[in-house]
Amino acid sequence: MGPDPRFRPDRPLTMRRNPFLDFQLTAERAGYPALLIVSLVCLTLVVVPVALLALTQAVWVLVLALLSLGGAIAILTAGIGAAFADRGEPDREPPKSVAVPEEPPQVMPLRQSEAPAPRDEHDRKAA
Repeated sequence: MGPDPRFRPDRPLTMRRNPFLDFQLTAERAGYPALLIVSLVCLTLVVVPVALLALTQAVWVLVLALLSLGGAIAILTAGIGAAFADRGEPDREPPKSVAVPEEPPQVMPLRQSEAPAPRDEHDRKAA
């Protein structure tokens, strides 16, 4: 086997684009819940053929319903994978640094006049 003919040393290797990841990023930037949209499309893909199967009771509709169920599961799996994918992009904002004090604050005991009065079990008030 020889070298891959698609590999050319003068061009950097690029990954293929993922349409689900592109949709996820575009919907997130626009403020839409992308995974909800994908799940609604998948639900429609399943419900319509099953409703048609309930109306016609034909064998070809059963095959269509089973194929659409498999397609909906595949689309939903790819959508969930895109939602949890590492996008490989650097963060736009640098992480916020938390200022850690060098010395913890000193604990000062309360003076006798500032201490709360001891409570007695008869001091309860009705609510």
